[in-house]
Amino acid sequence: MTLISHVRDAHRGGEVTRMAEVAREITAVLGPHTQVEEEGLFPALAGDFPCLRAAAEPLPGASSIRVHASGILVGSA
Repeated sequence: MTLISHVRDAHRGGEVTRMAEVAREITAVLGPHTQVEEEGLFPALAGDFPCLRAAAEPLPGASSIRVHASGILVGSA
């Protein structure tokens, strides 16, 4: 069973604490993948995709780039 199916099951059962636990597990799994994209893929593709141009460098005062579901690039401290 995949992690997302665990979230669905917990949601159906109204198990908020379990949903949060599984969300943390998902974050742990996706963390390294996201870091590779932010530090390697996005800067490499910035020339070909204007929407990623801002990913070439963190915003002033930010230690990394974060991409939200909306596609907006923002810095994180």
